[in-house]
Amino acid sequence: MALFILTLSFLVIAQEASTSQEIKSILKSITYEKTDSGLTVHIQIEGEFASEFFELQSPHRLVCQLTPINEIKVPAEIEVKIMNLEKIRVGQYEAQTVRIVFDCTEEPVAVEVKTTSTGLDVFFSPPVTTEKTPTPESPSAEKLSSLQTVTTQRDNQRILLNLQISGAFETPQVELVQGNLFSCELSPLNSTNLPPLPEFRSAGIIQLKLEPLDSKTIRLRLQLARRIDSLKMEKTDSGLLLSFLPTTYQAPPKISPVKRKVIPPPEKKIIYPPCGNTLINLQYGTYFVSSEVFSQVYGNRISLYGGAISKIILRQDNHNFLLNFGFSRTSVNGESTVTKEATQFSMSPLSLTIGYLANHPYVIPYIGLGGDLISYKETSDIFTTSGSTWGYHLEGGAFFKIPRAEFLMLKIYLKLSKAVAQENDIEIDLGGLEFGLGLTFGFNLWKTLNF
Repeated sequence: MALFILTLSFLVIAQEASTSQEIKSILKSITYEKTDSGLTVHIQIEGEFASEFFELQSPHRLVCQLTPINEIKVPAEIEVKIMNLEKIRVGQYEAQTVRIVFDCTEEPVAVEVKTTSTGLDVFFSPPVTTEKTPTPESPSAEKLSSLQTVTTQRDNQRILLNLQISGAFETPQVELVQGNLFSCELSPLNSTNLPPLPEFRSAGIIQLKLEPLDSKTIRLRLQLARRIDSLKMEKTDSGLLLSFLPTTYQAPPKISPVKRKVIPPPEKKIIYPPCGNTLINLQYGTYFVSSEVFSQVYGNRISLYGGAISKIILRQDNHNFLLNFGFSRTSVNGESTVTKEATQFSMSPLSLTIGYLANHPYVIPYIGLGGDLISYKETSDIFTTSGSTWGYHLEGGAFFKIPRAEFLMLKIYLKLSKAVAQENDIEIDLGGLEFGLGLTFGFNLWKTLNF
């Protein structure tokens, strides 16, 4: 009578899981205690970890593989010499992978693995002394064992699955994933003659299947209604007994439970990809000049074209602060109000703006405030005058991202400016209202300061 576990793997969370990836998992201690019911080995682990158990022969060893483990605080070898357990060895197998090897003098009768609030408990059943009976000859390649019946039972909170098997057999692979999906391979068994399945839903099993893998291997699959806290496999005189304990079952605690404060994970910020920290813009707009004198000669609306280059200097998440240098040009023909002579007016504003830009998935609004240096020139057959003046402006608008063009955007803007020029004691307000469209190309140039 012996337990066969060759690939038993399942996820275990020993403590309240922290969302931060910086918390290390630590193997803190390994202790054991002998009771009348058997030997229990307590493995204390701090942090998140996954475990995998498998068996090695000649000599018999039960191996527990833990990952990820960042630090080991236990000795490399612990001498036990109780029941069939000779000693426990601990070593670093790979980066962040630790193996705990249980050296046994012979195969244990049964091994039970159970999750606890501090890690894992591995329970070894004591050996049973029975009278020796003649060992039947091992089955030949032509003679296969037979799976005769499958029965389910509910024993208090435990779910029992009893497989009655005639003849010798092995379990080369056993797997438990996601806490409730169990599979087990049985070999060598006659896979052409499978017994009928019992009614299993009342026992807490959602799905139960027997699948032939080849002529002498059967796979048992089952899905439990709840995640399980412990799994026990025991080879009996009549076959194999599987025992599952759901996590909803709470055994009476030996000591007062420790209350833990659950800290909710921090809210994740959604940071949209930036359009680049440097923007080059070409634009065309319409300009409404505020001066009535100007409007009488040239009309109240003129066309304006130009461009700008912007550099994002500060960034925090989706908030950006930029420095913008812009230039534009306009030229218009008119007629003097008195002599009706042809006149021509040209203006070239240069602007420096400090702006704020909020990055969103598809639309990026912005606003800015800055100063202007406006150069102008007016010519006619009678006179020519030119000069420059200072002004200021307030600008706002939005960039629209173009699908499948990561760094190309359309721009709409609205700009209100004020700039007064004085010629021959006559003041002319060259400021006004401007709106228009633009095409913007974004790219990364140097680094942006994040704060």
